[in-house]
Amino acid sequence: MVRCSRFRSAFLGQGCPRFRSAFTAHGRLRGRRAVQQAPSLHQTQFRLRHTVARGRVCSCAMLSPSQSQLTVLDYLRILKRRRWWLVASVVLVTLAALGFSMSESTAYTATGDVVVQAVPSAASLASQIPPTLGVNDVATQQQVAGSAQVRQAVSRHFGKVPLATVGVVSGTNILSIATTDASPRRAALLANAYANAFVSYRNAQVIRSLNVAADELQARVTSLTTLVATLEMQLRAQPPGSPTSPTAQALQAQLLATLNDQGVVQGQLQQLKVSAASASGAKVITPAVTPTTPSSPKTARNVAIGLVAGLLLGLAACVMVDNLDDRIRSKSALQATLPDVPILGLIPSFEEGNSRGRPFVASVTSPDSPAAEAYRSLRTALQFVLMDKSVKTILVSSATAQEGKTSATANVGVALARAGQQVLVVSADLRAPRLGYVLGCDESVGLSSIALGECDLKEAVRPVEDIPDLWFLGTGPRSPAPAEFLSSRAVAEIIAGAADRFDVILVDCTPLLPVADALGASRFADGVMLMVRSDVTRRRDLRRTAELLSTADTPICGVVFNDVRPSELGGYGYSYYGQTRGHRRGRDQHQQTRSRLHRRVSARRPAAPPGSSVA
Repeated sequence: MVRCSRFRSAFLGQGCPRFRSAFTAHGRLRGRRAVQQAPSLHQTQFRLRHTVARGRVCSCAMLSPSQSQLTVLDYLRILKRRRWWLVASVVLVTLAALGFSMSESTAYTATGDVVVQAVPSAASLASQIPPTLGVNDVATQQQVAGSAQVRQAVSRHFGKVPLATVGVVSGTNILSIATTDASPRRAALLANAYANAFVSYRNAQVIRSLNVAADELQARVTSLTTLVATLEMQLRAQPPGSPTSPTAQALQAQLLATLNDQGVVQGQLQQLKVSAASASGAKVITPAVTPTTPSSPKTARNVAIGLVAGLLLGLAACVMVDNLDDRIRSKSALQATLPDVPILGLIPSFEEGNSRGRPFVASVTSPDSPAAEAYRSLRTALQFVLMDKSVKTILVSSATAQEGKTSATANVGVALARAGQQVLVVSADLRAPRLGYVLGCDESVGLSSIALGECDLKEAVRPVEDIPDLWFLGTGPRSPAPAEFLSSRAVAEIIAGAADRFDVILVDCTPLLPVADALGASRFADGVMLMVRSDVTRRRDLRRTAELLSTADTPICGVVFNDVRPSELGGYGYSYYGQTRGHRRGRDQHQQTRSRLHRRVSARRPAAPPGSSVA
């Protein structure tokens, strides 16, 4: 037994500088790896690092996760995971559309059709070409039909009237004039009134245009008549007997041409007067009729639009919320976060307490459960890591609290012990020790007791009742400086001494991110087993944890995905194997052990530390 004041000073967080310098010493502690100089904690790029000690190689995956493209299956999983966002969006938007429809007042729409006609002009009469509408004539008349002049004409008969909606029937010169009103009869009257007012306005414009053209032709006729009279006077003024003179012949030719022009213009004037008498620039072809069904609210259309809009909004919300939420929920997400770290096991969700709310060890109290089978599979995977004789001490930790590290330590310890190995589980969570409470062991004697010289390792280690080959080492009295104590040479020597007696040492320690205890304890560990809890652990926390371990040059032996949904287990699941003959034999063999453990643990279990919970 070592009784040294330096151990006491280390436990109390004070004492000689020589012992405190041992906290940061480089090199090896009794053949164990110490913390070497490492890169800055603020590194953002991870790298794959291999730590070689005493002939072993443990791979520590520190590669930044690749940004893989999402597949259709990934989107379906997102929709399944965020389905309530989709449902809420569809329901809310659809209800909003329905409420909007119900808040609208009932209205009726009546529609009348008017055809816009081409009007003859003086130019068209002169060229003998039938009149046609110009490229923009129909669009111009569409604006005229909805103008203030037409509305004023309607208002003189109906008082205050709503605006009319004027459209053009595609590919035609037909205007569609629609009006809306709370009364179906008034809606039809207003539509016909607008159509008639437009026709009257258009015809009045046409008549004015034709009258202007007629005045122009009449002025030309008058001018030509005056010219004819002048030419006749000049011919009469010619000397007698000279009808064949050049001057007389020229006058006669000019007179004949003028008389011809006069006749043509007079003919055009007559045609224009006839056209003016029956001119029509627009005509109602389909009068509006009284509508029988309301035009608004369009409840069915609005609800359909709301349904589609809610669906699209819900899909966008699902993807956006899933991208903003970086909690790890699936094995693929865990692999993407730490792509080069092996996943040692998938632990399904299970109730961690009995009917009285106390925690139990699934490997003991429920050996046929899927959780117990999962821990046995984890044991098998961990045994491949332990095949290297130099790997004995495994630190069990997590990024944050409540990720199942204490339960995993107890269950894996039981599974390894039942496989015939001598297993020591160490409770190194000096801030909120729970391992002793889970296993029904006393935490009052342990690491700090040995460091203070109050007892030796042999006296502090206690066997776990009813679990052969499983031993327990508690925390001992609480240390005021847990991080310094766990990183001290004293603790490293205690663990090194225990490694000579046991096949496997599992150390349950604090989470890595909140406090520095686990990072200090990683000095004496051969590797770290990280616990990741589904729907709890965040990607950024797990990456930061891997970065800290890389800085401390501590290899990650693997991660355990805890509280996994049944869909992630795949295949038949563990329940399939729970019905095999071997499990039925195991169930019979462990029945007495389970009953005795329940009775003894309930009687001897120490009170749970206040304010703590199962980690």
